[in-house]
Amino acid sequence: MRDCLNKIIILIIIFISSELLFPDFIDLTNRYVRVSVDQSTARFILNTLEGNPNNPYDDNVVLLFRKIPPTTLTYIYINGEVFTFGSENGYYVKRPILEEDRISCIWSVKGVKIEQDLSIIKGPSTGIEDTLFIKYIIRNESGGKLSIGLKIILDVTIGENDPNTVGIPGIGSYKNETQLYRDNIPDFWYIFDNYDKPKIKCEGILSGFGNIKPDRLIFSTWSRLVDNPWDMTIDSSREFKDPGSTSYDLAVALQYDPIEVNNEETIFYTTMYGLYGESFFTTRDMQLTINVPVDPKFPPIPVNATFVNKGIVPLDVVQLEILPPEGFSVKKDNEKIYSFSKVNTNQSISVNWDLTCGTVGGTFVVKVKATGILNNTKQSISAEKSFTINYIENPTLKTPQEIPEVPEIKPKISEKKIIEEKKEEIPFKVSIKEEELLEEIRIIDALINDIDKRYQILMGIYKGVFKDDKEILKNIEEELKIFDEYLLKQETILSNQKQQFKK
Repeated sequence: MRDCLNKIIILIIIFISSELLFPDFIDLTNRYVRVSVDQSTARFILNTLEGNPNNPYDDNVVLLFRKIPPTTLTYIYINGEVFTFGSENGYYVKRPILEEDRISCIWSVKGVKIEQDLSIIKGPSTGIEDTLFIKYIIRNESGGKLSIGLKIILDVTIGENDPNTVGIPGIGSYKNETQLYRDNIPDFWYIFDNYDKPKIKCEGILSGFGNIKPDRLIFSTWSRLVDNPWDMTIDSSREFKDPGSTSYDLAVALQYDPIEVNNEETIFYTTMYGLYGESFFTTRDMQLTINVPVDPKFPPIPVNATFVNKGIVPLDVVQLEILPPEGFSVKKDNEKIYSFSKVNTNQSISVNWDLTCGTVGGTFVVKVKATGILNNTKQSISAEKSFTINYIENPTLKTPQEIPEVPEIKPKISEKKIIEEKKEEIPFKVSIKEEELLEEIRIIDALINDIDKRYQILMGIYKGVFKDDKEILKNIEEELKIFDEYLLKQETILSNQKQQFKK
């Protein structure tokens, strides 16, 4: 009897151990990355497979810490109470499930349903599907108004080590616990496996591309963020290490402060995290990175450059200069060259530019030049990054349905001449009818100019100069057909009016 009981206990221990050691994960993969979601907690892990095909160092690298259960987690704030998404405080309406190109689940607590939706998308700076898109859809079904907030904690890592520095475009870098608030929150943040000589780089996208900026962005250790799930007093003297530890434990928190949500009302929040495709250049004393979206849809095109003084002495002056590709210019409120005085050792400076353009199509290269000046001696370093864009500048007629009809003008029998033959001293003026005809010509001329812009893109695609885009190709062909028919009609009307004018 005792032997039988012992066998049962051993079997139970083995069963429990197997559940802990081999949890049930759902995977969403492509050739570049894999997202794994724990079915019990709905927490998730991100790691590369091939990673960036052009980078041999980022294969099979963990980007969100791998542990059981995963340590990347989300908190829900409801009327002053804080709950961990997927915990036993609530219940699953739908457990994590793979649905075509995403992993989705719905968890409910206090009458609030929260859907977590994870998918893999193209990285804005790499142009390949190496980025995790995180979305939370929150619906109040409690029967009354609630105050609801959300906090996402990303337990970031790169390979076996946590990074010790966070980069912020336009600001520089942080090595200690930091909180940025609303207007001070950047469009993205980034981390390297080695800030001095990076081989693997990641970024978090906070705005644009469908994302919603958080109210607070916090860089701290994972344990500090978990011990303070909502309100937290920032200690800027703390490194990204736990007390008594020599290892870094960086985590990033995106906090969306509570807002009033009515019954049956739905809100949502999104963010992105994945590989960072900026171009990195270095010399012995200087480091320069440049980041540009690889596939912008329309201007302005954001360009970010970050410079780090790697020398052993401060630089008197550092200048960052942008060299736009032909056909592009910097926005009016931007300077082409920015200067900084007294840049200390290991200090980083960052500049953002916006590029504007007219009608363009194809692949272009933007360059940034950094010049360090010490005792009137100059040393320079350059970085460059390519991007591809098809863009039609400010079309007069955005869609065929918006084409205005030019009214047919009937001749006025009683119209008097403005120019009298006997008064040669009076300057030449046009008649009312002539002015009306000229206005018609201006409208048609604008239409011809708009059609010409579309032909430029169309022929550029056919000749292989512009980026091949089947959707824009189809739309342009359909628009041109309608525009041509319209132009023929208006030219006929104008011709008839000219004949009436001659009579």
